Amino acid sequence: MVDDWIVGPGSGEGRTVTQLSDFEDYITSHHPFERLELLSVGDLTDDERRSLPSSWLAIAELDGTRAVERALKMWEDAVPGRFPGTIANLRDRGIDVLLARVLPRQGDATRVILVYAILRNASPLPFDACFGYLPAESSRLPDFWPRLPEDLRRFHTQVHDGFRAEFGGLLLSDRLRTIASDFVAPEVPDFEYVDESFDTLPEDRRPALDNLVVVVREGSRGVALDVSTPELMAWETSELIEPCRLGAWSTMDGRIMSAMSSDGEYYERLGYHGI
Repeated sequence: MVDDWIVGPGSGEGRTVTQLSDFEDYITSHHPFERLELLSVGDLTDDERRSLPSSWLAIAELDGTRAVERALKMWEDAVPGRFPGTIANLRDRGIDVLLARVLPRQGDATRVILVYAILRNASPLPFDACFGYLPAESSRLPDFWPRLPEDLRRFHTQVHDGFRAEFGGLLLSDRLRTIASDFVAPEVPDFEYVDESFDTLPEDRRPALDNLVVVVREGSRGVALDVSTPELMAWETSELIEPCRLGAWSTMDGRIMSAMSSDGEYYERLGYHGI
């Protein structure tokens, strides 16, 4: 836990004015949206406030690491044991969780998100940030939704319908596509299938592209789940399609960790070799 963030008389665990101001300066130019505005609960419109889960409002009423712990309790209650590396990073490096109003792209409606403010351990930039979206509405889920892992569906509907850093992370439910309908690298007309040794994969081991759902993206790389298999085998996707060296959950966790600039010690601790 990052104790030097904690001050604030009367709040128990608050924020220094300087650090909060520094993070606000950082986040204005380091986010993936057209526009981002940090908010307090009092800045919410009536409609925005009604749209937020009570768990989000409880997080927003807290300061500093108390907000981080409340947010991570939401994660651990919904999907116990999942995303251990992501959670460890947020717990160790997290300094606050804040509300924000964002405009994703020109022409979109604004939406309220949670911004996870985290420290970088070794970088010219002092901070990093992750962005958690409102839980998904059950009426707007893709047709293949029931074939995805139950815990992944629960994360989307109870915690965040998408969780990302600036350059990648867990996709929103309305952005989930099979590779057949949405190539990770659209300029590449045909994928090359390889095995763990980068040898050509025999045709009888190749997954059908209309069964591969990309759930995590980091830059041009993605993690896709084969929803036709009971064990939901995971595949790395770029210009290549190759079997993941780890299980589906470990691969998803490791890719999110990579997007949030995690230190190597976290991968070593969890045995995430080959991410």
